[in-house]
Amino acid sequence: MTSPSILIIEDDIDIQTNLRRLLEGENYLILTAENGREALDLLETNATNTADIAQTPGLILLDLMMPVMDGRTFVQTLRRHTTERLRKIPVVVISASSQVLEEEGIEYLRKPFHIDELLKLVDQQIKKPH
Repeated sequence: MTSPSILIIEDDIDIQTNLRRLLEGENYLILTAENGREALDLLETNATNTADIAQTPGLILLDLMMPVMDGRTFVQTLRRHTTERLRKIPVVVISASSQVLEEEGIEYLRKPFHIDELLKLVDQQIKKPH
């Protein structure tokens, strides 16, 4: 059985790298993007190149404040996507921002966070049926 994959969308390379290392250490496969546009391009390429649902991330970890396409615009675009399995990917917002997304199925983890909090939330979201 392949490990679930997680897409980390974070423009701060240090945070992105630390999240990647932490989650790879927990046996997750990690994809990364530095903004929402790059993430959508990656998701669409994976969806187009394969019908294999295993290529679809089981979870997205999302920063809100990013250049090119911010987290809010990313979620709005993702939830209107023509591919149903992309629309249904659970999203966890990891942000220092006090902004809140009024979207169903969005979980929040405020920066700075404890590693145990992150791992517990990731585990819950990955195992949740979508």
